[in-house]
Amino acid sequence: MYHQNWHNMTSNKKTRNKKQGLRTAQWTEKMNVNPDELGDYFEGDIMATNDIKRNVLSDDCEYANWHWWSDGVIPIVVDGDFDEKGHEHIQQAINEFKKRTCIEFKDRTDEDNYVKISSDYSGCWSEIGRKGGEQKMNLQIPECLGKGVIIHQLMHAAGFSHEHTRSDRDNYVEINWENIQEGAKRNFKKTELNCSDFDIPYDYDSIMHSSAYAGAVHDHVKTIIPLKDPNVKIGQRERLSDLDVMKINVMYNCSSMSYNQVM
Repeated sequence: MYHQNWHNMTSNKKTRNKKQGLRTAQWTEKMNVNPDELGDYFEGDIMATNDIKRNVLSDDCEYANWHWWSDGVIPIVVDGDFDEKGHEHIQQAINEFKKRTCIEFKDRTDEDNYVKISSDYSGCWSEIGRKGGEQKMNLQIPECLGKGVIIHQLMHAAGFSHEHTRSDRDNYVEINWENIQEGAKRNFKKTELNCSDFDIPYDYDSIMHSSAYAGAVHDHVKTIIPLKDPNVKIGQRERLSDLDVMKINVMYNCSSMSYNQVM
């Protein structure tokens, strides 16, 4: 019975991942959404157990303090079938952190805790924060290989959730629930507390903010409407914003470390 259940679970997971891959493969640059917003994982692109989902949604302070990486060092193994250009894009994303923060993504040697970057046909996604042992991040080729998409996933691996799910988000954006796909509504739940915001202001320009049309039923109607300026662009996948950098540097206590910050 155990083996049958395990086989069924494995088969269901493979089927689900293939669906994510197919959906992501339909993405083009002309679309109003980012490729990382097309997944059916937790908040769209976070691979998480039920316990981690509860901790993220509750913004559990004890969990938040536990799942940061020691000294901001995150060992990685690039295991996917990336060509030279793919490796170049991954390195460009890593360099963004190196230039502006104290987080260091380094090649794994013998560290027990590390991030394995794959290129499976399952979309753009990452586990969140330091899980312990090997944890995974996936960059489907070629849709997930934009520099900003890679930065977004590395931010998840470093422990950051999405900006639009902050506990104070209703002061800054309106969620158009009527235009959100039924299966995507869970991706717009707010966290209950603000332990992981570090008193950093809400950031429309954050690389962790979803686009205005994420999860839309009608792709020409917004699902996230900025309140301060309805025309401001949200959901950029180009670079860390200044407030992203500030949050990283506060969270990882970068002021006490030596790093080369370029604003």
